[in-house]
Amino acid sequence: GADGGVMMENDGGRHKTVRSMPGDYISTLRKTWAWLSEPRTVAEFSDWFAGFEWEASAHTNATRSFLLDVGFIVNDADGLLARPSQVFDTDESIIQALHEKRPFIGALLEEIAASPKTTKELLQVARKHWDVGERHNNWIRFRRRWLESAGMLKFDGRRAHITPKGQEFLGHSRCPYALNTIFYGPPGTGKTYRTFRRCVDICDGEDAKRKDEEVRDHYKALVNERRIEFATFHQSYGYEEFVEGLRPDPESHHLSLVPVDGVLKRIAERAREDSKRRYVLVIDEINRANISKVLGELITLLEEDKREGATNEVSVTLPHSGALFTLPSNLYILGTMNTADRSIALIDTALRRRFTFKELPPEKELLGTVDGIDLQAILGTINGRLEYLIDRDHLIGHAWLMKVHTKAELDDVMRDKIIPLIAEYFYDDWQKVQAVLGGTNHFVVGRELKRPPGLGDEEAHETRRSWAIQKEFAEGAYESLVSGK
Repeated sequence: GADGGVMMENDGGRHKTVRSMPGDYISTLRKTWAWLSEPRTVAEFSDWFAGFEWEASAHTNATRSFLLDVGFIVNDADGLLARPSQVFDTDESIIQALHEKRPFIGALLEEIAASPKTTKELLQVARKHWDVGERHNNWIRFRRRWLESAGMLKFDGRRAHITPKGQEFLGHSRCPYALNTIFYGPPGTGKTYRTFRRCVDICDGEDAKRKDEEVRDHYKALVNERRIEFATFHQSYGYEEFVEGLRPDPESHHLSLVPVDGVLKRIAERAREDSKRRYVLVIDEINRANISKVLGELITLLEEDKREGATNEVSVTLPHSGALFTLPSNLYILGTMNTADRSIALIDTALRRRFTFKELPPEKELLGTVDGIDLQAILGTINGRLEYLIDRDHLIGHAWLMKVHTKAELDDVMRDKIIPLIAEYFYDDWQKVQAVLGGTNHFVVGRELKRPPGLGDEEAHETRRSWAIQKEFAEGAYESLVSGK
């Protein structure tokens, strides 16, 4: 309760009295952040938490480790416990951090909300979602007691039940991501990979420790479970493919058209039937289609407060089937957008209002040195010149250089990918391509063409060139690119 209460815990058949934390769990974490206005020793920290009559105060070492791991406290240069740079002065900021940095809280509450669980069943859930190691019994027991002390769950006999406070927390922290998001940036900035990771984080909780291969494998598994659908927009993509259309009935002996569900309607129905889990629809190249043509009246349903079960829920009647249709609140939509194809400024205003836009710019800081060649300097120099000559939508991403380990591999990427893309940016104006590459003949060379006979005097002084990419890049070519000499 608000003033501290007493609850009974069943521990292997033995009942013991555990005093719940006075006041609110989130409030205590907020007070702890305020208390750390100056660095504290470990002993001072133990005394501070011993002053709270709640279960975790009996395990101050584990509590300290937990808060360090979550990021609510940090060790400063002198080894003292201090505030983190992130501010935790509101309930919302703490709830958000708990969910982002320790998704087991929301995940365990989700499982318990679905059906009450014994400690053994909670351990099975933990093994399913996380590598809990050899300390699995202590791992689940400590986390269960944290939730219990916080008043988010209670034990009734042998099983854990979610409480109103747990339901409230779950309502705030079901997913830290917006329902509709578009990743945008120039080619090669990792939009596809970021989309894969976001899909996995949405469906099964964020885990920063997942390696790249684990992310891809997990993504494939979710696709096989049909929790993720993937669609690519293009100029001829329409409402019929995305929502529903009319197709000939193969079982009819006469010409007969029947409604056929599109990708959005299919995954929306699956998400509605399986409301305990999250589903994701990925739309690649979302800016290449005519959005009004593809979405039609459904663009209104994208808004979070218009979703099924939301405050301003809206349903529409589909034109072909005549069925009422809403978008479920557990369906997330992720889009990718190549800014070199179309500027974000040209995106339909109705779409902009309904999506969160996340820019993915080139990250030269992720690059290193290969055979003495500074990849950061090369990418930074090229992009600086491209932005000067065109704009920031037409840059080169870092992803193409991430797997380069030798000069030969770098030469291949420059010759086969980067230089052709730069040429495309300038509509084959090769003098500007050469300028971006340092203004020398190290990468591209122009051979002067002979003037055909019979031309007028007004064109007598015009020089034209035939341009080609060098087959081999000489030693010092990349240094010359950076220096412009």
